[in-house]
Amino acid sequence: MFNIGAGKAGALSVHGHIRLLSVPEMTCCSKNALPRGGIFFALLILFSAASSCAKAPAPAYPKHDGVKIITDVRYRYGADEDAFRHCLDIYLPTEGTAWPTLVLVHGGGWAVNDKSIVANVAVALAKRGMAVVCPNYRLSPRVRQPYHAADVAGAAAWTKRNMNRYGANVNRMVLIGYSSGAQLISLVALDPRYLARYGMSSDDFKGIILISGGYDYAGAPPILWPVFTSDPKVWEGASPIRHIRGDLPPMLVMYAQYDLTWPGSIEEQSKKFYKRLKNAGLDVRILRIPGCNHDSIMAHVGQRPGELLEAMVEFIRKNASD
Repeated sequence: MFNIGAGKAGALSVHGHIRLLSVPEMTCCSKNALPRGGIFFALLILFSAASSCAKAPAPAYPKHDGVKIITDVRYRYGADEDAFRHCLDIYLPTEGTAWPTLVLVHGGGWAVNDKSIVANVAVALAKRGMAVVCPNYRLSPRVRQPYHAADVAGAAAWTKRNMNRYGANVNRMVLIGYSSGAQLISLVALDPRYLARYGMSSDDFKGIILISGGYDYAGAPPILWPVFTSDPKVWEGASPIRHIRGDLPPMLVMYAQYDLTWPGSIEEQSKKFYKRLKNAGLDVRILRIPGCNHDSIMAHVGQRPGELLEAMVEFIRKNASD
């Protein structure tokens, strides 16, 4: 049952902007991005309004010497292209080459935020010698399931086809999702239909990292119908837990000690998903991150030592080594 708290891949774009930046103490978000908390209150507001937040002012990015940031690279072209939502940012170390390639998908209740809210995490991972791709995707109420996940699949396909041009090793790819981004990343990896469109499968990834997500949407409450429709078959199709099979890559499932409990428990969702994965014979680990909530589990990355970042780095180095 439901239990959650909060096109075609394009060629290499020439529209990206390259920056060499340095990081302040505080994590920055784009002006249009809401704080990570209050997602469901935001949903109520946004579903009452007609705006899709398709256009937004230029975001403010965290900065750090030695990390190259390339912004607003298009990953999808076509009749349904959205110039803002179908773009991504790239974070690269300035030393070395053939880095592991990470796709990091932001949260926001499928209705708010953009790629810049996970910029602090991308910078921290790039400092550890990893190439990070952070895509935008279309939001509700403009689109509903399955279009959010279809966009994420397109971004993953673009990454696979293009990141070698930036010096990354696309044979060492790991998927990372936070909050609603965890649902999207896991759905794309577990339901083979999303990647099959691009000639890909879960075999293209060395691992999957899921942070504070929900994985079972059966019985979705009306507040989520603008995302998942009112059709129970759609709810089940959008539930990663319904697509578990025995040939998936290693997974790391994490949640905050004080994670969301309304309208359901992220902790319970995480434990249930972990148990199902384990019972399927998969290589999976679950980890509770102490002393943080649904917001701070990500917001503090890069500002202070933390178990989340270290757990991610350890997992990536173990599973996406040369």
